[in-house]
Amino acid sequence: MLIGGRFASSAQRMRFEREVEVVAALRHPSIVTLYESGVSRRGEPWFAMEYVEGRPLTRYLGAAAELPLSAKVGIVRQAAEALAHAHERGVVHRD
Repeated sequence: MLIGGRFASSAQRMRFEREVEVVAALRHPSIVTLYESGVSRRGEPWFAMEYVEGRPLTRYLGAAAELPLSAKVGIVRQAAEALAHAHERGVVHRD
C-alpha cells in the first residue's frame, strides 16, 4: 500500500502509480511479478506482488562463508541479470 494512503500527496500518488506500471511491465525470472493493483474502498492505493518463499538475502549472505565460490557467483549473476533487464527498459532501481 502507498505510505500515507488516501492522505498521500498527488506527487506521491503519481510516483506510486508509475512504479506499478513499470514493475508490471518487467518480465524476468529474478524479478517478482506484479499481479494486480487498485484502490481500496477507503481510497488507499495498493498492489499485489508475487510471494517468494525463502530467507532474506541479508540472512542468506550471512551464511555466505559456508557457500562455495560458484554459489556466490551465481547469486551475484542472478541479481546482475535482473538489474540489466530493468536497465534495458529504462528502469533504475532506487532501493
